[in-house]
Order: sequence, then C-alpha cells, then structure tokens
Amino acid sequence: MQKIANLLRKLYPFDTFLVKPNGDTEDIYSHLSVFPLQDLDVLSNLLNMNPCKVSVEIGSWTGQSTCFIATYIKEKSGKLFAIDNFKGSPGSEQVIYTTDVKETLLSNLRRMDVMDVVTILDGNSDDFVSRFEDESIDFMFIDGDHRYSQFSRDFKNWYPKIKIGGIFSGHDFNGANYEEENIEKDFVNNIHHGVSKALMEYSNSGIDLKFSNGSSIWWTVKSGVFGSLSLAQNKGERDDKRTWEEEAGVFKSVGSPEFTR
Repeated sequence: MQKIANLLRKLYPFDTFLVKPNGDTEDIYSHLSVFPLQDLDVLSNLLNMNPCKVSVEIGSWTGQSTCFIATYIKEKSGKLFAIDNFKGSPGSEQVIYTTDVKETLLSNLRRMDVMDVVTILDGNSDDFVSRFEDESIDFMFIDGDHRYSQFSRDFKNWYPKIKIGGIFSGHDFNGANYEEENIEKDFVNNIHHGVSKALMEYSNSGIDLKFSNGSSIWWTVKSGVFGSLSLAQNKGERDDKRTWEEEAGVFKSVGSPEFTR
C-alpha cells in the first residue's frame, strides 16, 4: 500500500484537460481519470504476482492506469503495449477534449519515467490482435470500449493471446445487474451495462472469473481451453488456483451471477 501511495503522490495532479460543454469537469474527471484506491490495490497485487514480460492494455487514454502498470513492469524489465484510438468511446461525444489526448498520455509517461517500457499502438483493439501470437502475453488489462458488442469481441479475440498461467483482467465491472436497453452505451448511471452482461455470460459459460469486493476490477488466470472460443477453465487445476489466489491476500472468488458490488 505504501508503494501505491508513493506512486499517487508522483502521479497527481494528473493531466486530463477534459471538460463538458457547460464547463463542468468534476464528474467527467472522476470517471475517466481517477482509479479508486481499492482498484489500484487489486491491480497492484495482480502485477506483483505476474512476470509481466509482455503486457497489453486496451484503453490507455491519458494514461493513469498505463503509468501505474508501466511502473511495475519497468521493475521487472518487461514491456507494455498500450492500445488506444484516442477518440473516446461512441456515446461519449458530450466530452470536449481541450488538448491532444495522445500528447497528454506521452507527457504523463515522460513525467513518470516509463516511456522506455511503453509502446503506444494508435488504433482500435481489433487492428492489433493479429500482431500477437497465441499464448504470448503475460498480463492483459482491458478498459477500452465498454459497449457489449466491442467488449465481448475484445474478450473473445484477446483471450487466446494470453499464456497459460497468465492474467487476463480489466476494469468497470459494476455488479451482475444490468439493463439490456443500455448495453450498447458506454455507461449509464455509473454502470457499464455492456461489461456486466458480457462478464456474466462468460462466467456462466464456465470461465473462472474473479471479482474483488469494493473494486470494479475483474480477472482470471488462464488455465486451459474451453469450447470454440478457446476460453479457459481446467477444473482439475482449481485447487492450485485457489492456493494461488490466497497468496494475493485481498481477493474473493465469486462464481455466482448474484454477486454485486
């Protein structure tokens, strides 16, 4: 926790330069740029428990999570590939970007001294899937397009790229309850309905997804092949995974669709 606190002191004030047409910045800043401490705590534990030699992030934006992840990766002499089209998610056009978002990311990376471990891939996540071999990625974090159609596609396309024993994770799981009419919107009433629906479907199909109380981070450890989507759950290894999770110290495994934050 002390390491997280030290990183936050260095990271803030964090450059975002995002305002709404009416000039209000507070709610858009808190949603797009500030991870709660509980999320950073979970993310820190995941990064500590993985070699992170090859890591991928979908949805870097101005770079808070990118800088945070890259700091851990640099200590492990790893590499982070940061994917973003820097246009924002469809449905969030009410946001006016008063500066160059990509340049803001670069500025934050330089300030945090992690430029040497980050490669920016400018474009949509679909554009870069073929550049990575199957089972070549140690750690992945998805926080890009939250609409059901694109998030589901990211899950399906990128899971095969994770090494056995690698971590496949992401942000913005707001509980099992979602509204079907809002799944193709970025978020409504602070709920990412598309993300919640997709994760519940994958969990119910046999993916051993984990959720941590008080955090919107979700994650799983790749353990084998499941069906035509190459999605993992090797039930013979569940005892080993339970031990692995217990070593993290902060995680609670939730397999029920009734789970809510």
